[in-house]
Amino acid sequence: MRRKTFIRTASIVIAGVPLSTLIGCKSGTGISDEIHCETGEDILGPFYRAEAPFRSALNVLSEQGTPILVRGKVMGGEACGVPLKNAIVDVWQANDSGEYDNESSDFKFRGRIETGDDGGYEFMSILPGRYLNGVQYRPRHIHFMVKAEEHLDLVTQLYFEGDEFIEIDPWASEAEKNRILNLEEDNGILTGVFDISLRLA
Repeated sequence: MRRKTFIRTASIVIAGVPLSTLIGCKSGTGISDEIHCETGEDILGPFYRAEAPFRSALNVLSEQGTPILVRGKVMGGEACGVPLKNAIVDVWQANDSGEYDNESSDFKFRGRIETGDDGGYEFMSILPGRYLNGVQYRPRHIHFMVKAEEHLDLVTQLYFEGDEFIEIDPWASEAEKNRILNLEEDNGILTGVFDISLRLA
């Protein structure tokens, strides 16, 4: 599906998917402030493809773009700070030109990652391009669908600090702070940390 199709399909998808529901922790748990205990929902969008390959490098054809590394932990439990082993982090995004691969067998810029014993995950990609949604551009973003046993599935999006289109975007403008990723250079690669908290089912 190309960009021009987004406008026709987005209204159908948006109508059936919640905009932003915060997932909170119990108070008084003593969890470090460094652990993010809220992860908000976001729209699924029309570009999701099921059964993406398990892999941590999304730029499978070495297309042009600015390399990035995203890492973090998936957490849950009653205190929302328990690392979740074997959670599935399903990610998808546009390429540098703002287009999604919805047809090829390569599943470009799509992948699933299984978390380790510490709940950790990471993947390499490039900064996704922007694309028009009606008369304005959507900010750069990466989609996430996260699943773990005994927890509710989470559909959300990750945005990037400093993007001028966040404030005028109807979804990004509602994103909590930890979904606006700050990228810092680490060994020549732009790197950011995105910790995810799931709600118990």
